[in-house]
Amino acid sequence: MIGASELVVLFMIRILARIGYVEGLSYLLLLIVALPMKYWFGLPQVMQIVLVVHVVFFSSYCVCLVLAAFRLVIPAWAMIFGLIGAMMPFGPFVFDQIVLEPKRQGDDETEPSTSS
Repeated sequence: MIGASELVVLFMIRILARIGYVEGLSYLLLLIVALPMKYWFGLPQVMQIVLVVHVVFFSSYCVCLVLAAFRLVIPAWAMIFGLIGAMMPFGPFVFDQIVLEPKRQGDDETEPSTSS
């Protein structure tokens, strides 16, 4: 049986992973779509819109990383690497695979097996 504290940890990891995924996609959209639209096609409005959306997701991701570290869901070093990775293309995806995925797999392994 999973206790309430384990459910909170699992919930925070899932939220952090989902926000990281959306933040990573918004950053790639900013780099791959919005920047060429601004400089090659002269449409700075696209850049402004995508940048605002990205800033909202980036801020949410950073807040979730800090909250997860303070709730001891992830270690402090993981928070630092998560914040650095959020500034790099594909950083949140790598962070999810290296730090968050093993935590999700570890939660599945702690449940008792029902097969005989």
